[in-house]
Amino acid sequence: MSPKKEKVFCAFCRTPHEVFKEKSFGLRHMILSGLASLCLSFVIWKTYNPKSLLFFVTGLMLAEVFLRLRWRLHINCRTCGFDPVLYKKNPEQAAENVKAFLVKRQAEPGYLLRKPLDLPPRPPSQTKPNKLGPSSKSLSTRI
Repeated sequence: MSPKKEKVFCAFCRTPHEVFKEKSFGLRHMILSGLASLCLSFVIWKTYNPKSLLFFVTGLMLAEVFLRLRWRLHINCRTCGFDPVLYKKNPEQAAENVKAFLVKRQAEPGYLLRKPLDLPPRPPSQTKPNKLGPSSKSLSTRI
């Protein structure tokens, strides 16, 4: 059984990517952990031993840790560095991480060969004023 993935879009750059659907363990992981603990019980004690419940609980804890890590590592956008979990907790820190990721991305030599980002437009209140003056739209109109 391969892990189920879901196609989603990045909330920042609108780039499609896949994330794992399973964030926590389910019935399949319980059954596999139970079978593994049963096999370990027969290998170690040659019969079923109640101590194998310790293997079962340990297997469930490891499954939970690895599933959470896998989900958390794959939810970040690889194109712009946006982290939706961090954005829900601290939007300013998420914005700083995206800025740092984009600066690092521009420093790479393969930057010019990549597909350009489809970034959202900035509202007019956040745009910087034109240094050439309000009447100058481009250099060709001034010359």
